[in-house]
Amino acid sequence: MKAIKEMSDGLSRESDYLRGMISEFGAEGFYGWEGIYYFLYEYNLELQSKSKTERSKIFWAEFNEPKKDNITVEHIFPRQARHPTWASNFGGFTQKQRTSLRNSLGNLLPLSRAKNASLSNKPFDLKKTGIGDSVVGYMYGSYAENEVCKEEIWGPDQILARGMKLLAFMERRWEIKIGDQEMYKRMLGLSFLD
Repeated sequence: MKAIKEMSDGLSRESDYLRGMISEFGAEGFYGWEGIYYFLYEYNLELQSKSKTERSKIFWAEFNEPKKDNITVEHIFPRQARHPTWASNFGGFTQKQRTSLRNSLGNLLPLSRAKNASLSNKPFDLKKTGIGDSVVGYMYGSYAENEVCKEEIWGPDQILARGMKLLAFMERRWEIKIGDQEMYKRMLGLSFLD
């Protein structure tokens, strides 16, 4: 939360801070950002409020407690993407571009450690539904997982669209102004996408 507050305060004070954030996130992605856990938690709360239910699917304590089933950050398009569907969806990009897509905000999802280990490098259709009779899939998870599960495929367009949605949430939630769609793309590290 401190990282998000600092970012919000900095963004409201000076555009140089925004340029620095764009440079940092554009190069490294959001995966290494110290505020990513809290941000994804807050986004899940936003989706919960829209669901018209009080049922929590993620608890803040799960992000902080060193337990076996604590929350991790999943790369939907995985770091070790060997399945042919991943090659089909991302094969036309350079290694640097694929790394940017992997670590971009729209490709990150909060998951339990056990679920992350189980789904890690699987193709998107199996990440959504689980394998066989398994109930280990996005469709059985958090509100953010359920939202991602609505996608038929997972590729660059979906990563960009979800990243744009998450940055719009960031602007609303912390009353910051990132800029137009091109600034969003730069901050997401996805300026190379049309």
